[in-house]
Amino acid sequence: MGIEIPMISAIVARMGNAEGQLAAFGGVVFPLALLIEAPVIMMLTASTALCSDQDRIRTLRRFMMWLAAGLTLLHLLIVVTPLWEIIVSDILDVPAIARPPARLAFLVMLPWTWAIADRRFHQGLLIRANQSNLVGLGTAIRLLFTASVLLIGYSYNFVEGAVLGGSALSLGVIAEAVFARIASRQALSKAPAKAAQETCGSCQYIIVEPKPEECPECGSHLAEVGLVRGESSPAMNLSRLLAFYVPLALTPLVVMVAQPLGSAGMSRMPLALASLAAWPALNGLVFMVRSLGVAMTEVVVNQWGRPNAHRVLGQFTYMVAIATTVIVVVVGYTPLTAGWFRYLNHLDGQLADVAEQALRLTPVLVWLSVWTALYQGILVNHHRTRGVTEAVIVMLVLTTATLAVGVWMNSVTGISVAIIAFTVGAIGQTAWLRIRAAPFITQARQE
Repeated sequence: MGIEIPMISAIVARMGNAEGQLAAFGGVVFPLALLIEAPVIMMLTASTALCSDQDRIRTLRRFMMWLAAGLTLLHLLIVVTPLWEIIVSDILDVPAIARPPARLAFLVMLPWTWAIADRRFHQGLLIRANQSNLVGLGTAIRLLFTASVLLIGYSYNFVEGAVLGGSALSLGVIAEAVFARIASRQALSKAPAKAAQETCGSCQYIIVEPKPEECPECGSHLAEVGLVRGESSPAMNLSRLLAFYVPLALTPLVVMVAQPLGSAGMSRMPLALASLAAWPALNGLVFMVRSLGVAMTEVVVNQWGRPNAHRVLGQFTYMVAIATTVIVVVVGYTPLTAGWFRYLNHLDGQLADVAEQALRLTPVLVWLSVWTALYQGILVNHHRTRGVTEAVIVMLVLTTATLAVGVWMNSVTGISVAIIAFTVGAIGQTAWLRIRAAPFITQARQE
């Protein structure tokens, strides 16, 4: 996705009514689509952590299908009922020129959430089976489909830019979902019928992967009371699955709420249309760089607890954080910034100016993204998903407060205030996660 958004922005900027179409896609369609799909984003983490046998795979797959169906229905209800006008006109206060193209573009993205849920579930199976190279191949297929749709649409000019962007995203993720489903067949067939059962030595509570440090039922330290190994474990029931997944799902949901909040804030600050139109090019670049670190979460979930893992993962986090931060600094403070915004993304003078100014505010946000992923992975590995939810609530409160101050002051360009708000929120989120993960980091250092 990090590459797709700049691709879409570059194409849409070269089509008719570029400013309105960019504002429609970047300020309405993409943020709302992200918000609706948010509850399925952690399906990859859940699949990687929980799918140790056929019973658990079936349970999580049924849950994934029902969740995806419900979110797809919600997507449809928003776009075909008066909810659309309430959200776009009253809540987001999107400029009038961007509203008509946004609705049709949002409609063509109807398959988006279901395809992402199915894709991430099967990608988790691949990662668990140490076949992550196939995940990368699926991403390449997705990019190929997305680029092909964009080039065909641009060449024949048969739809508006925002609709073309939504169509390209949907078809790309559908192609990747199909590939992930096919590629994971071997991993699925090799999963045992039932994994061996391990219970707490104190209360006999069934412990599931990934193993926590303390028993979720009685709070005993499992290293002290020990684990009792049985012949096989029962199928994971819905209540245990929800206890694990709901806190995880709330995390991206709260994070994604910040995206339309950012659009609503930019719509009420100076240069509203320019900020919304420039946002896809800026957000695409920042998202692409940050995605190099965000993937750390699944790596940490899978590797934390192994010998010397804490030291290796810590060093690797530093390397990724430095590398990604250097990238945005170099692009933001050299002629590369003009190459990205003015030539590649084809933004005109004012749009490029506001985007370039905002890009120079992003290094701290990019640096923190990698550390957020590390601490989040540690907590998920230890079944402390509540701390992850707490952290994103802190982030949302700080982000909303900063946006409110920007609207009240009404003196700084909306896109710059949005970056500042997301950075302030990220500082609070990372600090909270570090506090929650500190005991497990200390324990790993002492072992």
